[in-house]
Amino acid sequence: MDKKTKGAWIVHHTNKLDHVTHAPSEFHEISFAGKCGLLLSSIGQSGESELIESQLVALAKAANINVRLELPEIRRELSRQKLISDTGDGVHILGGIGSRTYGSDL
Repeated sequence: MDKKTKGAWIVHHTNKLDHVTHAPSEFHEISFAGKCGLLLSSIGQSGESELIESQLVALAKAANINVRLELPEIRRELSRQKLISDTGDGVHILGGIGSRTYGSDL
């Protein structure tokens, strides 16, 4: 399966898992990768090179990401993979996000 198809599959199934009781806890790797991909996609589509905290929180909420429990870990993962630089009061977007295959490498 190519990266684009795999990323789309992960994001699609993340959305499906959100509607199933207890599924995110049983399939947490897929759910986490999908939510990372959804947030990364939203960040890439924003067209900005830097987002302040309120913008990032708005994007996370729109992607159905729990800002207290999930967002901090997603930020750490995206920083670890050198996709964003976490400034503490927002994020600086590193190059290449717009062309990424969201979720397939996470």
